[in-house]
Amino acid sequence: MSDEEWKRATHASLTELYALFFWYGMRYAYKHKTYDYRSFSNSLYGRTRPLMSNLYEI
Repeated sequence: MSDEEWKRATHASLTELYALFFWYGMRYAYKHKTYDYRSFSNSLYGRTRPLMSNLYEI
């Protein structure tokens, strides 16, 4: 595999991963009725929310 082919394959894989990540985030937000960031992160992080939710905002 040449360098150019490797770059294209990596770019395609990362694009697919980003799409999957955003699709899951939107699905999670809709299912849990969390439409603003704070309620979304509090719901997502569960019992570690006091730490993780605040660390993300730093």
